[in-house]
Amino acid sequence: MSNDIVTLISRDGKDKIVCFKFMEECFQKEGYVSSKNIHISLLHLLYKLFNFRIFRKINFFFALCLRCKFFFKEPKCSETVIFDSENITAIE
Repeated sequence: MSNDIVTLISRDGKDKIVCFKFMEECFQKEGYVSSKNIHISLLHLLYKLFNFRIFRKINFFFALCLRCKFFFKEPKCSETVIFDSENITAIE
């Protein structure tokens, strides 16, 4: 009798269903996974938890750093530094 009962878990890991073996195929069509294949379900759950938005942001940051050019040298010495062009006529 215990061989006729199967435990199924939803792909997001929230729901757990205990059903008979002949109903297993019907629930698998709805997206449930056998508890024997729990490692696949756990990987899917980890995928949902991390959601990869964080990894996209980290990837974007490193790609930006690789594309940028950094110059580590002493700046040229000058008497006047102009930050914007508002009062450039007075300086000229």
